[in-house]
Order: sequence, then structure tokens, then C-alpha cells
Amino acid sequence: MRDPSRPVIILDNFPPYASTDDTMVSIANRAQEYAWKTRHPELAAQSGLPIKDLIDLTARGDYWFACLPANGTPAEVLRDQLLKVHEVTIYVSVGLPRPLPAMIRTWTRTHQHENLHASLTTLENALASRQQKRLQAYD
Repeated sequence: MRDPSRPVIILDNFPPYASTDDTMVSIANRAQEYAWKTRHPELAAQSGLPIKDLIDLTARGDYWFACLPANGTPAEVLRDQLLKVHEVTIYVSVGLPRPLPAMIRTWTRTHQHENLHASLTTLENALASRQQKRLQAYD
């Protein structure tokens, strides 16, 4: 059973014509300990990946890999290193508070006069703008 307080990083959206098997093997190889890493720590820091477990969640044509960070490695550090893997998209799981229904009821009562449609439209536009800026940054 996975510890819910430890985030899992999901990899998906691989480049066209890329072998997802080769991608997974490459990531797994970079996560393994090799004898040369002690002799060349600078290279290991740049090329190694602090992954405790790599799980293939591929099903029905959807390719997904889950990466559990190594003990003592913050998810953000692993995420940043995985972002350097060519054209791999990363999602970080988020733990929501347990009393979610109660939180939603309280929020609804507190904000009952807010125009939710307008707020959601503003949020949707902001997210679309942010995505557009990211795409332009890669051009």
C-alpha cells in the first residue's frame, strides 16, 4: 500500500513515434545505481534519477508511467529532473483534505452570492492563457 503523503509523479504524452518501452528502460537505467556513480558524482547528479519505484500503468493504448521518488527526495526535485526527459508531460498527484464534502458545503454557503459562472470563465481563460504562453516558450 502506498503512503498517501508521498506524491507519485505520472509520466504521459510521449513524442510521436517514440518507443514508450525504450523511454521506460532509459528512465529505469538512469534510476539504477552503477559503480561509476561513486567515481563521477557530478555526472551522476546530472544523469541519475532518484526513483524508488517505476511502475508501468499502460492500458488500452494509453501509456502512463508512475514514478515514486526515492526516500529523502522531494517530489519537486524528481519532477524537475524528469522535465529534462525529452517531451514528457508530468502530472503530480494531489492529496485533497478528507472532509471534502463538508468543505464544499461550507464554501458554497460562504460564497452563495458569487457569480460562479463568471469566476469559472475567468479561471478557464487564465489557464488557457498560461498554456498558450508555455507553448510559445517552446517555439
